[in-house]
Amino acid sequence: MIKCLFLKNNLIGSRLIAWGTRRPGQKLDSIPSHCAFLFIVNGEERIIDSTLMSGVRETTLEEIIGHYELIETIDLGFSEQESYKYLEKARAKLVGRMYDVTAVIYFSVRVLLFKFFGIPIPTKSFIQFKFMWFCSEVYGFFSKKKENLTSPNDLLLLLRNKSYNIIQKE
Repeated sequence: MIKCLFLKNNLIGSRLIAWGTRRPGQKLDSIPSHCAFLFIVNGEERIIDSTLMSGVRETTLEEIIGHYELIETIDLGFSEQESYKYLEKARAKLVGRMYDVTAVIYFSVRVLLFKFFGIPIPTKSFIQFKFMWFCSEVYGFFSKKKENLTSPNDLLLLLRNKSYNIIQKE
């Protein structure tokens, strides 16, 4: 099983992400600033996520819950066998990659342009490096449409739309 965890904390970066990605009608305290992927395989829980300080990492659920408040969890619909395959692929291809600072800077500028001048935030990051990832970009590893989303809130809104088939099954 793979679940996408949507999280937030009270640090300034988290608050800025929530402020910048809030959509009409959303309450600021319900907007995630981070997402992580929980793999449950053979009764063991492992997390794959990406943070500014660590880049893409494998960690524990306890580590995540110790630093973030859980807002929502969405099951991505994978069997245990598929989850094992994706966990192994993520370990081989993602873990250890750098955090995508360039895309976050681009995103930050776009948020400011939107908030102060009304210029819409793109739903895709136009700067993408295969060797650098931020948290919501990790989702592209599982998606058959290879979305390049700009925020955890974008991903949450996408996954809530049940009619949109986003999972890449093997």
